[in-house]
Amino acid sequence: MFHRHPKDAPRWRWVTSVRGAQAALPALIRHFTHTNSDVRFYAVSAVMSIGGEPGVVVPALTSALKDLNVNVRWNALVGLSNFGSRGRPAVPRFLKNVQ
Repeated sequence: MFHRHPKDAPRWRWVTSVRGAQAALPALIRHFTHTNSDVRFYAVSAVMSIGGEPGVVVPALTSALKDLNVNVRWNALVGLSNFGSRGRPAVPRFLKNVQ
């Protein structure tokens, strides 16, 4: 189970129910580096739920493993787990960050 921010209800439902959500992936991924941690959290959470092309999403979620916010890192890790063995290359980076 992933971690959701307490203020997430209406915005979360909108992002994950929009038809053609895959089209939003580039914009969401750009927000992984936003200065506001809530924006990064929602962007990673949405990408985690939407999924998408592993060649695009896995590297983006892997980069989010370096985030200072533990909730962003956790959702990035959960998102990577949704890709099974294709998310495996991110494991060393994650382990390096927790040591």
